[in-house]
Amino acid sequence: MLYDTINQLVTAQGELYKDKTFIVEPNKNRVISFIELKNTVDKIQLFLNNKGANYQDRVALFMENGICYSLAFLATAGNGQIAIPVNLAYKSKELKYVIDDADIRFFLTTKNAYEKHKDIIDEVFSYELYSLNINELILLKKIGNVEGSKTDKIQIH
Repeated sequence: MLYDTINQLVTAQGELYKDKTFIVEPNKNRVISFIELKNTVDKIQLFLNNKGANYQDRVALFMENGICYSLAFLATAGNGQIAIPVNLAYKSKELKYVIDDADIRFFLTTKNAYEKHKDIIDEVFSYELYSLNINELILLKKIGNVEGSKTDKIQIH
């Protein structure tokens, strides 16, 4: 069967294969079923929509390879946003270039990646931080560029 959208595919596969394994992350001993995939993608999309993400907004995927990356990619692409993979090895100058060049409005990251790279992120842009409570995903909503001081530029929700 052919599907017109990623959402149609994810929904159909979730309903068809339900508890069968979709993806395995052996190093973390994690398994996601097709129905978990569907439900998680739906939750990420709803969260993005509630935080103001619009059709064709650029969403950076700033995280390690793994289940979270797969879920974030399917959620953003299926929601009509443009997923922009961002290399975790970037320094602040490179990160700033990508954010500006791609006009990124949102960052989806993991708690681990955020904690490791917080100093670099803080040098580049100001943001609101939201915890999705979904597989350790964190959403950073860009609210401006850093002009000088690092104080009072992060709002945590």
